[in-house]
Amino acid sequence: MDIALDSMIQMILLNDDEVLISRTIWSETLLRAVVNACSQGINLAAVMMELRREAHRRGLNGQGCVS
Repeated sequence: MDIALDSMIQMILLNDDEVLISRTIWSETLLRAVVNACSQGINLAAVMMELRREAHRRGLNGQGCVS
């Protein structure tokens, strides 16, 4: 994980495209861990999956590089 979850959320709110090249969104371990992690009711697993889909749409792979 190269960025913390709270930083990831901030990056999303700021429309920072760097989140799409973060190793954090590709972590399977983190994906499983965030299922019940948010006390505010945000589905972080769904957020991470959507970030992955957007990265794929933009031609980015799991290492943050253009494929």
